[in-house]
Amino acid sequence: MFTYSQGTVRRITSSGFIISLAENITALAPTIHLSDVKLTHPERKFKPQDTVKCRVLVTNPSEKRVSVTLKKTLVNSNLPIVASLADAKEGLVTHAVITGMNRAGCFVTFYNGFSTFVPVGECSETFVNDVSEKFSIGQTIKCRVVSVDQEKKSLRVSFRTNVGSEKVHKDVDMDMGLSDTKAGEVFAVNLLVFSTIHCFGERRRLI
Repeated sequence: MFTYSQGTVRRITSSGFIISLAENITALAPTIHLSDVKLTHPERKFKPQDTVKCRVLVTNPSEKRVSVTLKKTLVNSNLPIVASLADAKEGLVTHAVITGMNRAGCFVTFYNGFSTFVPVGECSETFVNDVSEKFSIGQTIKCRVVSVDQEKKSLRVSFRTNVGSEKVHKDVDMDMGLSDTKAGEVFAVNLLVFSTIHCFGERRRLI
C-alpha cells in the first residue's frame, strides 16, 4: 500500500502546490494539506529541491486528477484508511481532517473526498459550547466509527475514541467519492519551486 516515488513541484498556485509524481501524473497538495499546522508563508518551510513525502488523498481517473497531503500525521499514520462507506467498520479508529464547522458540530473529510458531519455532542469528552474555540479548519483528528448503515449510505463518527463513551445521533447522508494511484499511497517528492507567488487561499474542500 505504501508506494514511494520521486517528483517535483511544478508551480505554486493560490490553491497549493502542483506536484509531479511521475512522468504522466501530477497532483495538487492543497494549502490545507501542506503541514499539520497552518502555514502563513509555506515558501519559508519548503525550499527548492527539498525532498518530502506525500500521501495520496483523492484520485479521479476520469479527470486524471490526484490530490495529496504533506501532513506528517497522515503520511506517517498506520491507522486504517477510510476512502468510502465500505471501508468504515463499527469501532474502527482512523484519521480525518476537519474541513468545516458550524454551531452544530464539525465536518470531517477522509480519503477520496469521503466526508461526514460530527455533532457537537460527539466532538469532545467534555462539554463544548463553541467548536471553533477547540478545533480549527485543517486540523487532523482521530475519529471512531460509531455506526454504519450501508442501505441508507450513512455514517456516524465521533471524536471520542473511548469506546465506552458513545451517544446516538441522527444519520448523516454521505457523498462517496489514475488507476495506478490509490488513496493512501505514500510518495517521496522532490520540490523544485519555480513560482514566487506567495498568496495562498483555499478554493476547494479536499482531503
